[in-house]
Amino acid sequence: MGLREYAAMCRFWVDHPPLALMVAAYFGIKPTAKAAQNSEADLLEMMAMAGIAPGMMR
Repeated sequence: MGLREYAAMCRFWVDHPPLALMVAAYFGIKPTAKAAQNSEADLLEMMAMAGIAPGMMR
């Protein structure tokens, strides 16, 4: 999956969130701050492995 497909999927999820997120929101379950930090770090690591700098468009 490329960054364009990832961006398209994120835009789609704005109007059609995954079921797990809807259930978590219904029950008031919020992600921890550590989980949010981990996901951003994971994305940056993946981009670095692909040779892509943040903000770079292909």
